[in-house]
Amino acid sequence: MTREFIIKPQSSLLNIDLSELWRYRELFYIFALRDIKTKYKQTLLGVTWVLFQSLVTAEIFSIFFGKIAKYPSENIPYTL
Repeated sequence: MTREFIIKPQSSLLNIDLSELWRYRELFYIFALRDIKTKYKQTLLGVTWVLFQSLVTAEIFSIFFGKIAKYPSENIPYTL
């Protein structure tokens, strides 16, 4: 006699069990840290390079939109 099990997904994303997420939060941290370590292990500057790239990109956009294109920002700095 063979039993058949059918596994169905939950009906929506709103049925997430928050207590289960909280219970396995350490696993999330371990996976996130492992991902960061493996991604930047071979680079010379590591995570610093990612931050540097983001800051340079923000500065280029602020110079382009603020100085060259003169796009109005209503007194809010473009880097924000």
